[in-house]
Amino acid sequence: MRKSYICLIVFLITAMQLKGANMGSIEKVVNDLPMIIHADIYDEDSEINYGNFISCIANKAAIKLSRQDFEEFAEELNNFSTKAEKAMSDVEEMLKNGPPQPSGKLVAYIEALQPVIEECEEAHNIRAEF
Repeated sequence: MRKSYICLIVFLITAMQLKGANMGSIEKVVNDLPMIIHADIYDEDSEINYGNFISCIANKAAIKLSRQDFEEFAEELNNFSTKAEKAMSDVEEMLKNGPPQPSGKLVAYIEALQPVIEECEEAHNIRAEF
């Protein structure tokens, strides 16, 4: 009986750690996704709606993709976001070299998530561009 309690506790702790790591990845995706998915923001309400739209995509992507794929998507997205922020801070360099381009992997993930994006667009009555 004691062994089953110990196994249950170990299982629950492991599940909680995995959930926590995934929630951290979702937060990263929510922070970086606006660098690649854009929508018009007119006022405070549309800004809130856009934030909900981005969260919708991140949460549904975490469900649709395997854990490993979601982590890789988050990493690719973060790499692109970092490049884009760097480019925006040095306009001369961006004019000379052009804007940063997303990696092939990131483009493939966005294409794979197209149904999720469309579902979130419909749910939040928003039209996004990539």
